[in-house]
Amino acid sequence: MNFEKKIFYFCRVDGVIIANNVILQNDHTIKGINCINESRWEIRENNLVFLNLNGQVTTKFHIKINLEGKLIFLGSYCDKPTREVHHLLLEKNITETIGLHSALRKIEQKINLKSTDLDNNIFSLSRQVARLERTNRKIKVVFLVHNIATWDSLASVYERMCKDDQIKVMIVTIPRRFPGETQFGHEEENHNFFEIRKIPHLRFSRPNAYENLQILKYINPNAIFRQSPWETDIPEIYSTASLSFTNIFYVPYYGFNLVDNFTANPNERDFQADSHFHHNCAQIFCESEITKRMMSKKNIRGGDNFIVTGHPKLEKLLDSSNKPKWPIINVYTKRKKRIIWAPHHSFTGSGWLSFGLFKEVYMDMLALAKSKDDIEIVLKPHPALFSNIVKHDLVTRQALDEFLKEWNSLPHTTIVEGGDYGPLMAASDIMLTDGISFLAEYLMFWEKPLIFLRNPSHSPFNEIGKLVEKATYIVENIQEIQILLEKLDQNDYDNKHREIRKKVAEQLMPFRKGAAQRIVKSVKSYFNLRN
Repeated sequence: MNFEKKIFYFCRVDGVIIANNVILQNDHTIKGINCINESRWEIRENNLVFLNLNGQVTTKFHIKINLEGKLIFLGSYCDKPTREVHHLLLEKNITETIGLHSALRKIEQKINLKSTDLDNNIFSLSRQVARLERTNRKIKVVFLVHNIATWDSLASVYERMCKDDQIKVMIVTIPRRFPGETQFGHEEENHNFFEIRKIPHLRFSRPNAYENLQILKYINPNAIFRQSPWETDIPEIYSTASLSFTNIFYVPYYGFNLVDNFTANPNERDFQADSHFHHNCAQIFCESEITKRMMSKKNIRGGDNFIVTGHPKLEKLLDSSNKPKWPIINVYTKRKKRIIWAPHHSFTGSGWLSFGLFKEVYMDMLALAKSKDDIEIVLKPHPALFSNIVKHDLVTRQALDEFLKEWNSLPHTTIVEGGDYGPLMAASDIMLTDGISFLAEYLMFWEKPLIFLRNPSHSPFNEIGKLVEKATYIVENIQEIQILLEKLDQNDYDNKHREIRKKVAEQLMPFRKGAAQRIVKSVKSYFNLRN
């Protein structure tokens, strides 16, 4: 077949145009599709096929149609064994003769489609093509929210899109299931957050309601922002595979990725950079060139979809400097030293991250709090901590409940759970954490000492993690914590470390403002909208 001088639309028949200007080049590479699954083309057994970088067939076009002298191919995506996914390749200048609407209807008639779903999908595609070909078009963007604690990474992006006359924005709250939990839940927490703030949103509260996915398809978004790459945290109907009908965009929920691998195995795939989710994202937004370079190096796709924009979450942390809020009311005249204790949910021997030391130190921390009434301690646990340690029998439910009851009974200790922790950090004097993201995020407040309670068996740091570690005070047990706290009471003890923290913070955060603006601009450029 000769494809010289031919330009195609590449579409999914469920209503999404994947690429507008596809060229099948003479060297058998495909130009115009930014996805490793469509890297090359060949003719096999008289059928056009698309192949990935490994030479595996990903789409096989079983039907070829010559319509008004123009080529049209209908094929099936080969990487979906549980369901059929159909692709269309339509010669682009077909619209010059009969129009793309008419082309789609004639395709349907010519191949005598028997599947009602496929018929509806082609109709949906024709409607979307009509919208895309209008000069003053809008795009629909959906934010799937399963974890309100990380909404800070997306809030300013959502707010900016709401003000853009070319974007129609929608929030959908869905359930989640963190490590240690056996059932999906928490959708009501997400709903309540938006309800209190009078932010419009849809509620998809049932975890496995297939009609929710169908409704998403009826909404027909051009883009969906998901909050994390972790497929097990959300119902399967919102998985990367299930969202193949649209374009996925991702702003990482954490400020920085600090580890090389999630386990001690150096050959393990980096799940923060090289998962199926990352491969399928249209765009992933990075806070710095350092992160883009590291992620691109590990990503089999090559990092063409990584965009450096800065990070909304980090900017919001910086803005919190002027909005300090401390939950403990001090009835005494003298202000006490304010400490955040932020334990991670991983643990020793898990084979995964292994940063957390809650089991090893929680009773010692309680004893420390009882012995020092000149400090105030806010326990800020990772959202998955308590369910995870109970599930793995590290601490019994009864022992945990007794600890929390006693912790909350002290006048100078409390616990804070939930999302917006910037004001808490701003009001604090010291951070004590065993990792991971708080190690870097607290550096936004570089004037304050950062204590790293190090687990010797933790997963190795990457380039950014090593930078951050240099800016911390490293301790490994409660005795070292006590000694360090006494030293930090000396006025000039922290001077040297303060300068280190400042330099590291400047390296990690090249953009201090404008991340949301850059992200929205990048999304609009992806859809060829004016900026």
